[in-house]
Amino acid sequence: MNGADLQLTDNISEANALLALQSKLKKNSRIQAAFKSHDIPVYVTKTSSLEHVTKGIRALLSDYEDGLIVFGSIDKIKDSEKADALEEARMAIEHIVIPKGEPVDLLPRSYQVVSLQLDLLSLMIFLPPMAVPMAR
Repeated sequence: MNGADLQLTDNISEANALLALQSKLKKNSRIQAAFKSHDIPVYVTKTSSLEHVTKGIRALLSDYEDGLIVFGSIDKIKDSEKADALEEARMAIEHIVIPKGEPVDLLPRSYQVVSLQLDLLSLMIFLPPMAVPMAR
């Protein structure tokens, strides 16, 4: 798929992928039900800024070109893509979110991969720090 193949539609049943604002996706169960029932991959952006929307469209196009678009199951996503996404989230959490308390923009990913990143976040934020014995 190249840029010339990209077409916008208001009809989700005609869509091959969905680009959505994170805040709208969280609040609208109808959108969630629609993309799940149509097995449509979802790309999430944090804001509607030109930069974020551009990143989301580039990720979508890149996935189509690389043959990574998957429908439905997280099991169909390449292990390397999952590992890259989780490593990106882990590094952001460990080096920016926790120590500095600052938000981080991650790369746009499919809904299934964003769900993995959110699972990692909840584990890292809510688990107590590991006790490390001190050397004497």
